[in-house]
Amino acid sequence: MRLFRYQLSFAYPDRPDVVVLEGQDRPYLVRALDGLKVTTYRSRDRSIVVRPRFLFWLLWYALKSERIVASLAAYLRSTKVSRAIAMDIYDIDLPSGNRPRTLLGEVARLVPSVNCYSVQIGEDFKRRPTATEHRRVTYLCFGQWGADHYPELGRSEHRFVPVGSLMNSLYLEIRPKSRPKNAEICVISKLKSSAWWGDNLDARGNGYKQLICYLRRYCDAYGVIPLVAVTNDRDQNTNIDGVKLERDYFLQNLGQRTRFTNCRQVFGGLLPSEESRTPLSVQERFGTYYASDTSELTIGMTSTALWEALARGNKLLAVNMTNEPRFDFPVHGVWSLCRPTYGEFERRVNELRSMSQANWNLVSQTAREYLIVPDTGGDVPRRIRETLMLSD
Repeated sequence: MRLFRYQLSFAYPDRPDVVVLEGQDRPYLVRALDGLKVTTYRSRDRSIVVRPRFLFWLLWYALKSERIVASLAAYLRSTKVSRAIAMDIYDIDLPSGNRPRTLLGEVARLVPSVNCYSVQIGEDFKRRPTATEHRRVTYLCFGQWGADHYPELGRSEHRFVPVGSLMNSLYLEIRPKSRPKNAEICVISKLKSSAWWGDNLDARGNGYKQLICYLRRYCDAYGVIPLVAVTNDRDQNTNIDGVKLERDYFLQNLGQRTRFTNCRQVFGGLLPSEESRTPLSVQERFGTYYASDTSELTIGMTSTALWEALARGNKLLAVNMTNEPRFDFPVHGVWSLCRPTYGEFERRVNELRSMSQANWNLVSQTAREYLIVPDTGGDVPRRIRETLMLSD
C-alpha cells in the first residue's frame, strides 16, 4: 500500500533466510540464491511495516543514524533475518564526518545479529580517506586480486571472499556453443556520461579519445573494420538519446565504416537466431560479452568488460592513455599498455593478432585466474550461496 512517499505493509515476510537489497532491480541476484527463502527490500520506497516491533526499532535507529539506514536496520531487526545481500552499487556511501561509512556498514554496526554481503559488479577502485573496518560486511569479489588489493585501495569490509563475476557466470550458462570470429577488432565503449564526450573531457575522457585516435589510425592503415560494443544501458537514460550520441561519437572519431552491437537486443544483435529470446532483465542482454567472444582481439581502457573477457580466455589489449596509474589494467602483461606511443601501440596490436590462441592461453592463464575465479557457468551462484550459508 502506498501512502504519499511511503510504502506500507502490515505483515512481516515468512522468516526469510536472506534479504536482497534492491532485488527488484537485480533479479539475477535473487535467482542466484535459488534454494534459499528470499525477500527483497527497496531502500528508496521508504518502507514501513505497520507493526509495533518495526515502529519501535525504526524510532530507535532513527536516533542513531540516517533514515535510509534506520529503515533497513529496523526491517532486518524486526523480521529477525540474519543475512542481507546487495550488489555493491547499492552499498552506497553515506555522508561522513571523521570516518567513511556505507549503508551496509552502518546497518551491520547497528544490528549485530545480521551478516551483510556486498557482491562485486564492476572493477570498482573506490578510495576512501581512511579505512574503517565494517563489522560483519563481507565483500564477494571477482578473484584473489581483489582480496589482496582492495583493502589497500581503501575498501573497508571485514572480509574478502573471491567468488567470480556473477554477470559473466550468467552469460556462460547461455552463450552459444559455436562462436565464430566475425570481427577482427572489438572496441569496448566507455561512453557512460558527459565526461566521455564533448569539449570538456576529464582525464579519462581525453585518454579514451586518444586511444580511439590510435585505433582509427591503425584500422585505416590495415583495412580493419572495427566492431564497437556499445554500452548496454544507454537506452535507459530518458534525458538524451544515448544510443545515437554513442554511435555518432564513434562514427566521427573511429570512422564511418564502424560496426556496432545493438544494445537493445540479446547478444548485441550479432546472433539473429537468438534474438527471439527475451532478456530476464535489462542487464541480461550480453552484447558486449558476445562481441568480445566473436572478435579476434578486444581493445579498450581498463573496464569490467575487459576483466571478464580475459577470464573467458579472449585476447585483449587494455590501454591507459592517462597519467593516472589507477586506470592501468590491474595485472600487467602482454595484454596491457600504459601511455604508449602510436608505434608501440601498433606493434603490440600486431603481436597479439598474430599470437596463436594456444600461446595466449599459456601466457595469460595465471593472470586471468588471479583476477577472476574460473567459472564454467553456474559456479558463481553456488559459491555465493555457500558463503552465505557458512554464516549460520
